[in-house]
Amino acid sequence: MSVIKIDRLSFKYDKEILKNISVDIEAGAFVSLLGINGAGKSTLLKNLNQILSPYKGTIYIRGENLKHMKRSQLAKKMAYVSQQNEAPQNTVFDSILIGRVPYIKGKATKEDYAMVQEIIGRLNLNDYAMREATSLSGGEFQKVVLARALAQEPEILLLDEPTSNLDIRNQVEVMKLMKQYCKDKQISVIVSIHDMNLSLQFSDKYLMLKDGEVFKYGSKEIITRENIRTVYGLDVDILKYKNRKIVILN
Repeated sequence: MSVIKIDRLSFKYDKEILKNISVDIEAGAFVSLLGINGAGKSTLLKNLNQILSPYKGTIYIRGENLKHMKRSQLAKKMAYVSQQNEAPQNTVFDSILIGRVPYIKGKATKEDYAMVQEIIGRLNLNDYAMREATSLSGGEFQKVVLARALAQEPEILLLDEPTSNLDIRNQVEVMKLMKQYCKDKQISVIVSIHDMNLSLQFSDKYLMLKDGEVFKYGSKEIITRENIRTVYGLDVDILKYKNRKIVILN
């Protein structure tokens, strides 16, 4: 069974943004959402997380209709990281502990603290644990935001351009940490991303959107000159290096 099944989903504001989207996301897949600004990437993530509601179609999580799931129930299955996140007036440890809210009844338990400590260690945040979140750099705080999402113990992680404001070093570090942690925990990841080469380095599936519709969904074989030209209007060359595709702008 797919972890996420999207069946003929459509969404509109004053005009239609998503049109008849149908995709199955496998458990443990690391999926990149690709397309130009306005293609519907962020809107699709928000529909998956119930921030927005489709006017047509159905989303299933492990076979259960998303419409029938309570927010508290969904928070134990799915975590979402938006493009803009403001640092709270808390320590890094307490900021990450917020991710345990779906599980906390009254007060945090030893298990909650242990989960936070594990994630802090895995994301190399030990040196920052007792610092105020507001004192961190952009790259450091982005890792805290991701750690908070992982503290929810989600089966599904939705990331909306998590590397857009990071330098190259932090982009690679964040993606590498997320890839390894989610692989170890069998978390399915759907990430909206603009950097094609970063996507090719870490993802195993690609969902290409064009004008609010699914253009292609598949593994690296769909990343071709022709498909990139159609989706982005760019002429590129695609090279292979160490068994990895690299996109070169012409």
